[in-house]
Amino acid sequence: MRLLSCFMLAVASSAPLLAQTSPNPTRPSDPTTARAWAHLAQVTAQTLKRAAADSTTVPQELAVLPELSFNEFFGPIGPEGLEYSDKIRALAGRRVRVRGFIVQQTERAPGLFLLTGWPVKVDTRADCNETDTPPAMIHVLVPGAEKILPYMPGPRVLSGMLELGPRTEADGRISVARLTLDESARAALFGSPVAVAPSAAQ
Repeated sequence: MRLLSCFMLAVASSAPLLAQTSPNPTRPSDPTTARAWAHLAQVTAQTLKRAAADSTTVPQELAVLPELSFNEFFGPIGPEGLEYSDKIRALAGRRVRVRGFIVQQTERAPGLFLLTGWPVKVDTRADCNETDTPPAMIHVLVPGAEKILPYMPGPRVLSGMLELGPRTEADGRISVARLTLDESARAALFGSPVAVAPSAAQ
């Protein structure tokens, strides 16, 4: 039953994109499907509205940095699928600021966390946790940290060095974008020094 639910969730997540890119999108043929899509559209709109309302103030020392928005990750979907946008390509290898929400996970890897454009909760013990996270997501790396970092709710403004390209991370996921956290951003998040590995402390 869980696998069936996962499949239905995956289909529901991809259908809006297919409808947007199809030259002749069709309306649902039955009332039940139409009501389901209407409910999904309403929930999506409410989620984005709440996320937009959770604004954060950019610290003065970060105001000079270019900001990368999660809606600027990818260009229009074409025959090759999702591709990096010109904006994110131009920022690769540079110090940037990103405004987002730490993903709440039941299981996490030490020294890193996930950042998305709106609040997301992921049960990593489930069979289909990948469908719960949006494609535009950043792996935030905390240099030298050896412990699992605490989850913090609410919007955050982070700064660090941006890196692109697929790579398998310590949490088993394949990252498409990574932010190596600045020392100032780390201190603002965690307040006190994070535990570091012996090799990093020497």
